[in-house]
Amino acid sequence: MVEALRNAVGMGELRCHYQPKVDTATGQVVGAEALVRWQHPVSGLLAPADFLPLAEQAGLMRPITESVLDMALGECRRWHSAGNPIGLAVNVSVTDLLDPTLPRRVVELLARMVWKRNG
Repeated sequence: MVEALRNAVGMGELRCHYQPKVDTATGQVVGAEALVRWQHPVSGLLAPADFLPLAEQAGLMRPITESVLDMALGECRRWHSAGNPIGLAVNVSVTDLLDPTLPRRVVELLARMVWKRNG
């Protein structure tokens, strides 16, 4: 299962689904939360509880987080380009929060998104 998960990251089998955040006073969508899922070729769509604990144990959180951030930022850029400037939340693991390179990696991903938009 660890090897399948490692391959899933490289093969693009991880997917982001987006849960809207709604202002209850206005009913307007004001943001979204990116939720990772694994589109397993045999088992179908797997929830985070089915694979993230294994990812933590196997040291795969960093590439998974990179993949999720890349997908989520790309989707956020598309929303903004379409005139829907809403915020987006992405959950990260404790492992990610303890990684001193996380802020730099996020800045690099954001810069790449700006370059894609302008390039």
